Amino acid sequence: MDSVELAATHGVVASAHPSFPDANRLGGARWSGASSRCSRIVSTRSGALGALAAAAGAIFAHVKPHGALYNMACRDDHYAVLWRWPPRMFNARVVGLPGSRLQAASKRFIAEGFADRRYLPDGSLVPRSRPDAFVEDVEEAVRQAIWLVRERGVQTLCVHVTTPRPSPSSARSGPRWSARASTSGPSYE
Repeated sequence: MDSVELAATHGVVASAHPSFPDANRLGGARWSGASSRCSRIVSTRSGALGALAAAAGAIFAHVKPHGALYNMACRDDHYAVLWRWPPRMFNARVVGLPGSRLQAASKRFIAEGFADRRYLPDGSLVPRSRPDAFVEDVEEAVRQAIWLVRERGVQTLCVHVTTPRPSPSSARSGPRWSARASTSGPSYE
């Protein structure tokens, strides 16, 4: 509750980022046949944050699937529809890839782009298991961020401050990454 109270005190919105409960892989493990578990994860974690936000006087602004759950919701209608519940209950928006199944299933949606991840031709993310999954050069990431906003219509950018294989240029530019990451965020009407 301390984080939510601090958010309310400082006018920062609260956001849920549910993932599969696999702390060792940070939500990255893919579960097969998990729609009922996904439904419980989305509802219990979003519901808990919604209740905490209401108690603290904070705004529950958006919900974003994390890790494998994000990719599944962006690619598969069966998982995308599970994210309809939080916006209905809390007047929140769903965050995901533009043109995804998640966007098609969501009435209140924020298009997101990743400055430090590469994309496949269909607009989905290159799997992390591939060596070309990450944009490691800061200048390339900035160019990609601009392209994502201008050409793909993204409204918020996700920047992972570190990548699994940082290059010397990104390691030197850590503060620049942090500064750019801290200034990006969804715009609200």
